[in-house]
Amino acid sequence: MKKWWIFPLIIIIAYMGYRVGRSIYFKPNVNETDIAPDFRMQDRTGAMFQLSDLKGKYVYLHFWGSWCGPCRKTSKDVVNLYQSLQSTQFTDANGLEIVTVGVDSETESFMNAAIKDGFNWPHFMTESQMFEGPVVKLYGIRSIPYAMLLGPDRKIILLDCNAAEASAYLSQKINKN
Repeated sequence: MKKWWIFPLIIIIAYMGYRVGRSIYFKPNVNETDIAPDFRMQDRTGAMFQLSDLKGKYVYLHFWGSWCGPCRKTSKDVVNLYQSLQSTQFTDANGLEIVTVGVDSETESFMNAAIKDGFNWPHFMTESQMFEGPVVKLYGIRSIPYAMLLGPDRKIILLDCNAAEASAYLSQKINKN
């Protein structure tokens, strides 16, 4: 009697191993409810930006690249998130800021793409060492696009979220008064 079921079983086990391994590899160095690690970087204007300076606001921390097709597809949603909620008064925070960290080897390409895609928020900067850059490594980002929503106390609320998920969460926090 042939053991016809062995090959499909091997395929299933291999696939499950791949999925588990992938989820472990791509898991960032931070978890929901952690305080987001603080960092300093030079922003697009040349000024020093520090994440902790945004205390009291929600922050959509957005890792993005000009060369990344899926990143570029999400740009419109992120721009809409910013435009609709940037100056919103929340029950526990004063507005929303978007911080975009460009995972891009060429700063000029990143800046041109970000401007072309409508990134009009002040906090976008580039990590020219790509996935080896200090901020990307600090957060353990290994795949983009990747975003997380931080609370006004820098506590991580949502990991690996898109703009719609962040908007849904934040819409529950809008001050109705």
